[in-house]
Amino acid sequence: MSPQLKPGGAASPAQLAASKASVAERAAELDLVWTAAGKWQAGLAGLLGLVTGSSVLTVGKAVPDMLGAWGILTAVILAASITTAVWSIYSALRASGGTPSPARTRNRNHGVERHRQARGAAADLASAIRAAIVSLALFGGAVALTWFAPSGPSANDQVVLVDDGSQTVCGSLEAVLDGTLFLTDSVGEPFKAAVEDLESVTVADICPT
Repeated sequence: MSPQLKPGGAASPAQLAASKASVAERAAELDLVWTAAGKWQAGLAGLLGLVTGSSVLTVGKAVPDMLGAWGILTAVILAASITTAVWSIYSALRASGGTPSPARTRNRNHGVERHRQARGAAADLASAIRAAIVSLALFGGAVALTWFAPSGPSANDQVVLVDDGSQTVCGSLEAVLDGTLFLTDSVGEPFKAAVEDLESVTVADICPT
């Protein structure tokens, strides 16, 4: 024969107090998660501002001067950092208020529903924090590339070859004033010539040897 089930004894005052405390904690956990997510939003918004602002003002300006694939790699990493920062903000917004949806209350326990929402909000907040860390790491990598990756030749690095019919002089262009070209040749000597007397002016990356 199967054992007969019998009603248990009355709960003790300590058990009743513990049960009430558990119910109160379940009722408050969603509000606690929402409050924490709201505080994180401000910091994550600052992160997004840092990444996007620095991308426009500093890192983004350095990318065109970088050599070949290094510039492309830096741009891809920077785009990934911005995308991850946006995802972090979105996850924090979900954590603080949830995703709008029609209310479904029929045959659903209110406490259980709030606990489900609290678990979802906590997961969204954790996702936001992880995305923020990844975004900062990617941004740091992009900045490091602008510091250490090889750069392409800039206008300041280029030289000028001028031919006045009798000689060809190569050096750094200093100025062109009143129809006269001034440059410093490859051995550091100054050179000047009237532009109208020059047969050719060529820009190069290095002086020929």
